[in-house]
Amino acid sequence: MGKELVIKALKHEKTDRVPWVPFAGVHAGKLKGYTGKDILKDTDKLVESLLEVNELYMPDGMPIMFDLQVE
Repeated sequence: MGKELVIKALKHEKTDRVPWVPFAGVHAGKLKGYTGKDILKDTDKLVESLLEVNELYMPDGMPIMFDLQVE
């Protein structure tokens, strides 16, 4: 129900709970043994790391990158 829960919340509709959308950031790479530079320069490593976050934490949604990572 993750995606639907996030969409309902964004539309200000009633939900059973608050959706969890963590900023995985560099932590995602650490789960697979990669550095921040590794995941920001290698798409395959980023995807592998984010899939690990998804499997481990089962979030409702997940941003793949946010501004502070780029800075």
